[in-house]
Amino acid sequence: MTQEGGGAPQRRGQEYQDLAAAYYFLRDESANSLHIEKHHADFAFFYHDGEYKRKFYFEAKSRKRGQITWSYFSKNIAPNLEKVFIEEETTDETIKNVVLVSNVQVQQKIGKLVDDIRRLRDGAIGWNVLSTKHERKIIDSLVDDLEEESKYIEELLRGFDFKHHTKKELIHGIEEYLRECSPGKARFGRKKIIDKIESIDSGTVTREELQNAAGFRLKRLEHSTNSSGQTPEELQSAAQEVHSKYGPDNIEVDEPARSKEDILDYAEYLRGKDKVDEVLLETLESRTEENFEELQRLREQERRTETELSQDIGKLIDMDDSTSSEADDD
Repeated sequence: MTQEGGGAPQRRGQEYQDLAAAYYFLRDESANSLHIEKHHADFAFFYHDGEYKRKFYFEAKSRKRGQITWSYFSKNIAPNLEKVFIEEETTDETIKNVVLVSNVQVQQKIGKLVDDIRRLRDGAIGWNVLSTKHERKIIDSLVDDLEEESKYIEELLRGFDFKHHTKKELIHGIEEYLRECSPGKARFGRKKIIDKIESIDSGTVTREELQNAAGFRLKRLEHSTNSSGQTPEELQSAAQEVHSKYGPDNIEVDEPARSKEDILDYAEYLRGKDKVDEVLLETLESRTEENFEELQRLREQERRTETELSQDIGKLIDMDDSTSSEADDD
């Protein structure tokens, strides 16, 4: 991508573009290959959804401040997007999407056009309504800057969209997706993936290659697993193991009482010996008895707590078993 201020095409240092490429490609798990600086786009990816061949072409523009004006869009961005349609004729089985991604907003007139294009795609308005509304201020001036003038104007506008993301939002979105794939490795994975994308001057990188760079599978965990990545069987086994550890039978409530009697007997034995410090012995005996009684109280409280805990864990396991049985019956 050529920077907006001019200069030779350069891949190194295009951090915003690389983040945008990772953000959109990773989150669309139907796509298997990411094309960088190819097909007249900063990045692109294609896939077949079973009914249509969907093609996504992106222009990524990063600026320190300001906005993308209509003049800049018409003269520098739209002609690049037009090449997508010149290169390959669109068929009834193909849907082309051309997307401008930027960390700054677009001028108001572009924003209003995008709003109407979205309404067009949703079926809220027809092409005649859109073209009539924007003909004088938008379409006529845009046609003058396009290589083929009006030939591809309808296809271009029907497929156009604008997305605003700050750099921080792109990073967050990538890591949010990666946490769904492998909890605990999102930041590391994001850095490795961006490094891999950045290393490609102009070419294609596959999802498998990005997986290898990240060190884990780039696919959201199924709903049957949770954020730990464990299967339902593993989760229930772990719960049952915890359940077996807790309960009234696992706590020796009477042990402190028995131990107290043993120690008091020992203190009585010491009292009969010569040269025993009676004051110190009395103090230690009294304090030991009090501590054993406090320990006894805590053990009884622990047993009540563990009994309640065991019952609740058991109910969770029963709930899992009952819902699994209902699913099997269905």
